[in-house]
Amino acid sequence: MRILILGQPRTGKTILSTRLKEHYGIPVMHTDRYRREWGYHCPWKGYSTEIPFEKQNAFYQQLQGLYMSYEDIILEGSAIYPDDRDLFPHDSAVLLFRDVSSD
Repeated sequence: MRILILGQPRTGKTILSTRLKEHYGIPVMHTDRYRREWGYHCPWKGYSTEIPFEKQNAFYQQLQGLYMSYEDIILEGSAIYPDDRDLFPHDSAVLLFRDVSSD
């Protein structure tokens, strides 16, 4: 089983992925972790979660290699654009967003 949990920062992706991990007993890959470990994190550009456009494909390729090494996995984070979800074969996908009108 492969599950994608995508969305904006602070929408509950990590909470949802942790609960699914506990329920199904499968591992979680957090894109934030790999973005930092692999050097794609660029907070000095004013965005704490974005990957520079020119590096997005390289990040996806590294992430795909790791992701595809698992038969059962939950992939969560804001580092994957929702339109790019099909690059990561999945059985289910969840897109979370927050209503900023109430902030």
